[in-house]
Amino acid sequence: MPIACAQMACTTFDCRSNLEKADQFIDEAVHLGAKLILLPELLTTGYTYDRRLHDFAEPIGGASTRWLQLRSRPTGRWIGAGIVEEADDGIFDTFLLAGPAGEFLSYRKQYLAFFEKLYFHRGRSAGIFDTAIGRLGVMICWTWCTVACTGKWPAASICCWSVPPGRISTRATSLCTACAVGSAASRRKDRNGSPRN
Repeated sequence: MPIACAQMACTTFDCRSNLEKADQFIDEAVHLGAKLILLPELLTTGYTYDRRLHDFAEPIGGASTRWLQLRSRPTGRWIGAGIVEEADDGIFDTFLLAGPAGEFLSYRKQYLAFFEKLYFHRGRSAGIFDTAIGRLGVMICWTWCTVACTGKWPAASICCWSVPPGRISTRATSLCTACAVGSAASRRKDRNGSPRN
């Protein structure tokens, strides 16, 4: 199955710009025949350690959920992206996955790294979902290290992995999970200082 994984520069706290860049990536991925399209962790806000993350938190079913569904249904693709989720029990680093028949799944990051613990609550469930395109395992960033160290990962056909810049370890994750890995990441600036898309 063709999978498209975004490596895109997200502008900190510029949701509109980030979603416009993601729209361009989705259009290109659809044109190239991808059936599963993965966008970065914290797509809407960009990956940062900043208290303002809470100002941009939104509930599942909010604007980003609707944005994903409005792109998934007409394209016939599964599309996933990370947001800052606001829930009754806290603020979470959450990966959302929308399917073309109206399916909607979410996974809250379980393994928070370093300073993330100052901004997010820990998710409690494994991100394993049976879908029309196969059994999908969702990981966000630090999860790969836990999987690599413990070898504990439920069986999945495809591992959808959302990471911040500079932490691409898909080969290690693929070896540890014994499944195909799709990895989407934010990108920082290129060598000459210009943002990379």
